[in-house]
Amino acid sequence: MVINLGCDSVISKINMHLMEKRIRSFDLPIFQKEDKMRQRIIFYGKVKRVAFRNEVYLMSIRLGASGFVYNDKKCVVLEIEAEPDKITYLIKHLKKVPHFNITFIDVSTIDLKNESIFYKTKRT
Repeated sequence: MVINLGCDSVISKINMHLMEKRIRSFDLPIFQKEDKMRQRIIFYGKVKRVAFRNEVYLMSIRLGASGFVYNDKKCVVLEIEAEPDKITYLIKHLKKVPHFNITFIDVSTIDLKNESIFYKTKRT
């Protein structure tokens, strides 16, 4: 019999803290001030059970974006509202993370929602 003493939660919090510290250390480029856009971006490949959502969440907050991210059955779905250069930067960043293996990205532009926060969710 296996007894879960909540260690997974502690490990997750430690990992999240380490990711947050790493992401805060990045020198971000200076982005041009442009009108915001909203995109629905679906990532396929090795993007589940590798902290992909956490990376998206922390980088999106660092970039000042709003929207949400969630795991779907075979992919990760992101809706992000930000300046176009910031969205492009986020996608390029995610492609560089060694333990992610993005095989396909489906991008569509959707209507702005003028949200003010970014959050992770189970599903919408």
